[in-house]
Amino acid sequence: MKKLYIILFLLLIVAANQGFAQIKTVTVQVSSNKYTPQDIAVNVGDTILFQWVGGTHPTESDDALWTTFTSSSTNNIKKIPVTSAFTQGFHTYYCTLHGSKGGYPNFMTGRISVNNVAASIA
Repeated sequence: MKKLYIILFLLLIVAANQGFAQIKTVTVQVSSNKYTPQDIAVNVGDTILFQWVGGTHPTESDDALWTTFTSSSTNNIKKIPVTSAFTQGFHTYYCTLHGSKGGYPNFMTGRISVNNVAASIA
């Protein structure tokens, strides 16, 4: 009987953890006319950290998910919280000096894949 309780307890722990996505920070380096990595995957509740490495790069969202910001030596970190405005699917962005709106996967563009909206934080 004790073994049955232990198995049921472990199953409850596993089932409880299935409903909660781990919150994470995903770093995108901004340098030399490229975003590294160019493609990232996130969930609502995560944070995207744009980290300047070199150059001057105004970064704009194709679908206005954030206010355009410029990565530079004086503005070397920009945190973008992944909120409910990020619907499930793909969202692209670009450097206004070295890329173009709708230009993914070409020069100085990036793509965010939002996978799990349902398991997000309110």
